[in-house]
Parts: sequence; C-alpha cells; structure tokens
Amino acid sequence: MEHTVAVNKKVITIRICIYAVCIVSWFIVVLLTGLHTGFHTFFITAFFAFRIYRNIRRIRKYNDCITSEESAVKIRPVSDEVIFTFLTPLAAGFIFFFSIIFTLQIPTINSFSPLQYKFSKLYIEKAGGTKTDLLPDKLPETLTYYNLWYFPGFLQASPMLTLDLTTDDKGIAEIQSEAEKLAVASFDLEKYNVDNENEEVKAFKEWYFKPDDHGYTNDTIRPRTGTAGKEDGRGTIYIISSNGDWNHQHTKSITINFDTNTVTYGA
Repeated sequence: MEHTVAVNKKVITIRICIYAVCIVSWFIVVLLTGLHTGFHTFFITAFFAFRIYRNIRRIRKYNDCITSEESAVKIRPVSDEVIFTFLTPLAAGFIFFFSIIFTLQIPTINSFSPLQYKFSKLYIEKAGGTKTDLLPDKLPETLTYYNLWYFPGFLQASPMLTLDLTTDDKGIAEIQSEAEKLAVASFDLEKYNVDNENEEVKAFKEWYFKPDDHGYTNDTIRPRTGTAGKEDGRGTIYIISSNGDWNHQHTKSITINFDTNTVTYGA
C-alpha cells in the first residue's frame, strides 16, 4: 500500500509541473509579443494556480495516508493514475484556455518595445489570422518611439492594426521610397486633416472604385493615420489598398509626417 501512495505522489508532482509550465509559458508569450492581457492573464493564472493548490493538498493527504491503511485503500489504483497523468491536466487546460480565447477573441497587442516586433507579427498572423504584409520586415536602425497596436476582429468588426514609429531622416527617406513603390495614390496630410473628402480624395475614389452590378459604388476609405496624422506638419498619406466597404472598412496605408519624422502603418 505504501508503494501505491508513493507512485501517486510522483504522478501528482508531474501534474503540478505541467500546470506550472502552462503558467510560465503564457507569461513568456506575453513578454515576447506585448499582449495586452490583464483579463486573460488573471483567469488563466488563477485556473492553473487553483489546480496546483488542489494537487498539493492531495500530496499532503497521501502523506497522511502512509500511516493509515484504511485511508490508503481509497487511493485510486496506480494504473489509472498513470493513464490520466498527462490527459487530465492537458485536457482541462486546453478546454479552459481556448474557451476564453474564442469567447473574447485573442488578446490585443499594445507593444512599446522593438524587441517584441518579430514575435508580435508572428502572433498576429498565426493566432489572429491577420496578414502583416504591410508592416516592414525590418525596423529602422534609429528609433526614438515605437508602438505596435493590434485589435483582433470581433463579431463583425474588422481587425485593426497600427505601427507608429519615430526615426531619423535616413529612416524616413527609406520608408518614403518603399511607400511610393507600393502606393496606388497619395494625399497631402494637412489637406486631409482639414477635409477628408477634398478634391484629391474624390478624384481617387472615382478612379479606384467601380460600381457593382446594381450600380452602387463602395468608396469609403478611412486610412489609420495614427500618431503621424495627429501631429501638425507637412506629410503624406500613401494609400496601398482599400476595399471601399463602409461597414467592414479596410484600408492599408502608410502615413509620414516629415516635420516630426513620425510614420504610421495602418491596416
């Protein structure tokens, strides 16, 4: 009977380790990607911490059982414990974790560290299912400000993604050169801030968007100009693409403010 107790203790210890790894893994993902996850982190940590607590209590109970043959007889057979050693904690963790993820969608990302950039992009594409082809493969060498913000699509809402950068003149020149290659149109930032339906915008809409079979034209564009668009100064909004849909609007753009050396990638 003592042998059964000892094996059960080892099995439960393995479970505790699995739960602990789940918690640590989640925090590593948060640190690498910049996830904005207060709500998710609380419930995920609380769930696994509670499971660890319950299993620690079981070990203490088994320690007491060593001196009591009557209590030890009630312990689950060793074979059953071995079967459910990995299955129970992994199944419970899987169901709990993904029930939160799919109920609330994946957490938003609000990263202020360039070190998280590659991992943030990877997470957005793999977990969020949102393409990040607009974002640069490599950040400028000099950065005085960085913020990557991502909000996943929820119900009928489209995903929202912005990358705000402040860099030096060299970085601005490189980004401008790339933006000019990709753009289908460009608007003067100051004019757009005053009137987002000015003559430039109207001319672009007439050229870019075509009527559907019913003669209706979806021609809504809402470039996310971010930090670059909020600051006063000379600038350009480069339109990369737009679906024109007023209800599920999605416009890819790169906004450059030449007075503040600020760039916003918006999608």
